Amino acid sequence: MRSNYSDVAGAFEYFDFDVDRINQDEIWDQMIKRLKNSMDKETIDTIILLGHYGCGKTFLLHSLEKVLSGKIEEGKFDSNKIVCSRINLSPSELPTKIGLNFVTSIFKAIGLKKLEEISQKMELKDFSILDFEMKAIFQKLREKYEESKIAAFHWITGESVSKENTKLNMRTGLNSSEKALRYLNQFLTLLKAIGYESLVVLVDEFEYVVTVYSPSKVNQMMHMFRNIYDEFAESKTKELKPANLIFVIAITPTGWDDLTNLEKTSSILIKTGGAGVRPWLNRVNPVRGRNLFELKPFDEEETRELVTARLRKNRKEKNIPYDTFPFVTPPFIDLLYKKTKGIPKDILQLCDLVISIALERGLKEINAENGKEILETYRVF
Repeated sequence: MRSNYSDVAGAFEYFDFDVDRINQDEIWDQMIKRLKNSMDKETIDTIILLGHYGCGKTFLLHSLEKVLSGKIEEGKFDSNKIVCSRINLSPSELPTKIGLNFVTSIFKAIGLKKLEEISQKMELKDFSILDFEMKAIFQKLREKYEESKIAAFHWITGESVSKENTKLNMRTGLNSSEKALRYLNQFLTLLKAIGYESLVVLVDEFEYVVTVYSPSKVNQMMHMFRNIYDEFAESKTKELKPANLIFVIAITPTGWDDLTNLEKTSSILIKTGGAGVRPWLNRVNPVRGRNLFELKPFDEEETRELVTARLRKNRKEKNIPYDTFPFVTPPFIDLLYKKTKGIPKDILQLCDLVISIALERGLKEINAENGKEILETYRVF
């Protein structure tokens, strides 16, 4: 049995992003429409993506990244005019400088290769947009020496570069939030000058801002976003305009509720009238169906579709009697749905467990009875 059906190995890896979307088409279309509208308006915008853990927020952000960067053709974006940066706010340690950490994360996610590409598009006049330090960084990125490029990349991503500063002719690294935000604004103006239209920043696991940071740190983060909005508005009044800046922020519904209610529950924010949170919300103006979207758990049919799609993608044998897989029966799918409540990540993990054990045992089919027995054996049920 294992030799016949070993092709299903890995079919249910929940971190496999090279698969079709299930139960996301409507939200996907709405988000694509919003992104296009924002890019056409020359503006700064924020799109909020809600979803419980395991409902597909990270998957959707990965899909957006692939589309915006031109890895797959969907949505009819011109990837040559877009710079995309996908960052994760699940921190291994809390940053002491919120703005600095956020901006350097954006540059790190853009990557050395893309920053090199941007530097190569610059003409002599474009360097006048940048301060001394940023000018030096992009000059080094244009050089043929790999050491110089890496030193420049380390600097702009906030890495420790004390030994490399001599190569960059700088005394210190990028070490302040104020400077980092100023350089982000210069970077947007540079992008526009050399032909890019938008910088899209995909921010995953934003709930960690609320659950891990103290209220004062949350306030700093949201104050930073407010400043980015205001700096962008000021830049639009100047002769050299910035590229669009669009944030797509993924957060759990609980995290979103905690964030938006923080001004009512935190004594620090109550005293300051909402501090950074309320002004940011006023600028974002989140409205469901317009710039706020929510991924829901799957229903029974979508659960079956997910299992079917994953098995079909990995299946090699053609002479298989059932539509899904010869030994995955509808009653097992029903059991799976009841156990997982339609959470895609949980569906994939339990399928991976049950099918792996079924292969080891040489079972001819997986039904509700033996599926439940396997789950109970591993103390899942």
